[in-house]
Amino acid sequence: MAKEFEIKYHLDSAAQLQRVLSDSAIAAFLQTPWAQIPMKTTYFDTPERALSQRHWTLRHRLEGTRHVLCLKTPTLDELARNEFEVEATCPDRAALAQLCRIGAPEELLELAAPERLLAVCGAKFQRQVATVRFPDGSSAAISGDVGILHGTEQTMDFCEMELELNSGSQDAMLEFADKLAAVYGLKTEPKSKFARARVLR
Repeated sequence: MAKEFEIKYHLDSAAQLQRVLSDSAIAAFLQTPWAQIPMKTTYFDTPERALSQRHWTLRHRLEGTRHVLCLKTPTLDELARNEFEVEATCPDRAALAQLCRIGAPEELLELAAPERLLAVCGAKFQRQVATVRFPDGSSAAISGDVGILHGTEQTMDFCEMELELNSGSQDAMLEFADKLAAVYGLKTEPKSKFARARVLR
């Protein structure tokens, strides 16, 4: 199990995103080159929303050519979630059991029987991502996502920047994020991609 600690910011356009990601403050901390990764995400739930009622998110994502099945569950920290991840092409019984073996709640196998899972919404976007390292040695992934969220009928454009802690101090990442947000007048995006996509028809 990993713990995901991240902060997201809403951006108005891809042009604004590029201005932010090109900032000298980011360039000074870059540890890796920027990578471009196409992403296609499908979110699953049961007809009675058994997973979302527990604030669980079950997601399959195609990250370039890599298939990843992920379950996220809440923690007491609003910026952090428990994250369980395995490589799998679909949420079949073997993949769900593998999630449980690495620490996901055993209840998942009962609640999310594959024959009862529905693809309820999703996202398709291009991710630009790199690693930054802060003066105290902490590191984070910084990414910009541009694409669409979709329900079964409706779609919605989105553009956002995300910082996700890889190692070290949460405070170091938040201090960096706050300074960047102040320079560009960025507003935090409190809702996950799943929460925004789920309200679409």
